Amino acid sequence: MSVFQMSLCVGLLFFGGVLLGDSSKAFKVRVDKGLTPPFLNVLSLAFKQDMKTDLIFVVTKSNKLSKKVLCDFDAFLLSEAVMRDMSAKALFHKEFLFQSKENKTLYVFSLINSQYCSKGGNYRHKLERLERWFVQKAPELAESHRVDYKSQYDKTQTKIKNER
Repeated sequence: MSVFQMSLCVGLLFFGGVLLGDSSKAFKVRVDKGLTPPFLNVLSLAFKQDMKTDLIFVVTKSNKLSKKVLCDFDAFLLSEAVMRDMSAKALFHKEFLFQSKENKTLYVFSLINSQYCSKGGNYRHKLERLERWFVQKAPELAESHRVDYKSQYDKTQTKIKNER
């Protein structure tokens, strides 16, 4: 085998591996603009550590999305009000996860309905793993994120009080 043929074979194997990828496709989750980037970062890092897969959070400008756009998402983490305005057919099993401390907004998690998007097979199983993780971990992470933020705030307030 010549050097050219060898490099061609290696290139095709590598290219085939990139096309096929591994089974750890990133999940796309539509989120509410009220969720702060630091909190989303906490969720993303914890998810990657636990599930060995990436999360991509997407904020959309409009709440009125076409079926095609909705089906690009794997799940939704939105305020209850925004979730209520979405097509019920597109959503699968809504779960209340946590409440924001600032404005008492309830945040709801839902998977995309795989039948609504005509996706089947192993996709449904992957979505169920995503849902289990969010239901088990997101409320706990939201609470610890709030506590950390609050404790930093309390320390700042304490310093101001002591200085006066």
